[in-house]
Amino acid sequence: MNPNPAPIAVSTRNLHVFSVVTRLALWLVLAAWGLLALILGTIHLVIVPRIDDWRPRLEQWASATVGVPVRVGELRALRASGASDFMPALMPAFELQDVRLYDPQGRVALQLPLVRTALSLGSLWRLGFDQVVIDEPVLDVRRTEQGRIEVAGLDLSGTDTGDGAALDWFFAQTEFVIQRGTVRWIDDWRAQAPLTLTAVDFVARNGARKHQFQLQATPPTDWGDRFSLRAQLREPLLRLRQAQPEDLRWHNWSGALYADFTRVDVVRLKSAVDLSEWGVSVQAGHGALRAWADVADGRITGLTADLALRDVQAQLGPQLPELALVSVDGRLSAQWDASQRSLATEDLRFRTRDGKVWPGGLLRIAQTQAPGGRAVSASLSAERVDLAALAAIASSLPLGSATHGLIAELAPVGRVENLQANWRGAAVAASAGASEPPTLAGTWPDFGQGEYQAKGRVLGLALASLPSGAVSATGGHVLPGRPGIEGATVEFDLSQAGGRARLTVENGALDLPGVFEESRLPLDRFEADATWRIDGERIEARLDKVRLANADAEGTAQASWHTSDPAGAAGGA
Repeated sequence: MNPNPAPIAVSTRNLHVFSVVTRLALWLVLAAWGLLALILGTIHLVIVPRIDDWRPRLEQWASATVGVPVRVGELRALRASGASDFMPALMPAFELQDVRLYDPQGRVALQLPLVRTALSLGSLWRLGFDQVVIDEPVLDVRRTEQGRIEVAGLDLSGTDTGDGAALDWFFAQTEFVIQRGTVRWIDDWRAQAPLTLTAVDFVARNGARKHQFQLQATPPTDWGDRFSLRAQLREPLLRLRQAQPEDLRWHNWSGALYADFTRVDVVRLKSAVDLSEWGVSVQAGHGALRAWADVADGRITGLTADLALRDVQAQLGPQLPELALVSVDGRLSAQWDASQRSLATEDLRFRTRDGKVWPGGLLRIAQTQAPGGRAVSASLSAERVDLAALAAIASSLPLGSATHGLIAELAPVGRVENLQANWRGAAVAASAGASEPPTLAGTWPDFGQGEYQAKGRVLGLALASLPSGAVSATGGHVLPGRPGIEGATVEFDLSQAGGRARLTVENGALDLPGVFEESRLPLDRFEADATWRIDGERIEARLDKVRLANADAEGTAQASWHTSDPAGAAGGA
């Protein structure tokens, strides 16, 4: 035998250490339970029976926490459901009656008839409440001429000069509830008439980093029906920048906002919600509206809305004319930040005052700007685009002045399907300064200049011709202008360097100003494959597999055309 005592000795030492640690942990558990029993015993045997004697101390604590004088008319403990004299509830609840908050001038800023509070071990640890329930309060919320938010005379802007302690206390409560309240919104900053909301139910739930809010209220009848507002926001784990004195308490929060209006008068809503910060102004409209907003670092960066509105009047940019629509149904969404903006629709249908109807489907237009504003690019994708409806509202859309002019000249009619287009060009004017909040309307590029690619299909196309208005320098004859077309179906794939298209016309016409004395050429049938190339001032075009038929002629043909050499022709290219 070869005994080895070393492992046995090590094992004995480990068991001894484990035994000591186990006993220590057991004593710590017993001490914790003893401390808990002492706290609960103090609450139930000392505080609860003499709860009203603690009212002055509660007033002092509340005044120091909220930052303004607080007075409580009556304080009493409540017996929880299922509790008895022999088996009391683990944590009691309390009821406060006639709670008053005073402003710095000694006036009653807020009077609460009834407040119920509940405690928990966690709330005791942070010297707060697990739940605060306020019944039937009457509350004034005011935005001052300086843009500060005051609730019942208390400045809750969250800045260095506001009542930050009250705001911090509110966001520290696990659950804050208002039932059957009345709220008056007074906007001195925008000089609006007061708005009174009745049957107000409000719930706020706060965690270490997450905050959830829900508000349901009934506005005046001419505003609409009962509505709902919700918010889910979160604070960053780490603050990467130092808060400035002018920053609000929620300056770095991110999350989402939600609003649901089953019936609303947009004119009334406009007086309470100002969209001009994002370059959008709504003058009229009524119906149903649901909206979601994305929030990043305290700013709204995106908006999605489900619309069922009638008689809408809106302005999508400060320099754009008013957009007037008889009806709007579907989804509209927009995203914007310092480097990009996008506008998209999903099954959006509308009818203009002159009877033009947008057919719905998916449509998205986006712009991206490189860092430093060196270049911009844009993209457009659409399932269905009604050109006549687009032309009717184009001047009211943020498409750029060159695009506005081109659409007005062409007066397009027809339906575009499966359109994909991309554009890249020079930088826009400095519209995204570092100190300015990003907006949707901003400065969009002029799509008439730069590199572009597009492909798709057009049904029932009609484009207006444009006479050149010029006469040749040598022969004195009128130079050909831009051709027009009616009743065409076109499949196209083009870019700034050229392209190709399959063209079919049935019971339509070609308009060739400067080519024939009678520029309009009626067509029963016309087919052609078109290709073209553009190289600076030099343009080459070719028509193959041409088949033509009308009342006067029928035949086949092919044709080619190119500009003259600017170096050798008196008239230039």
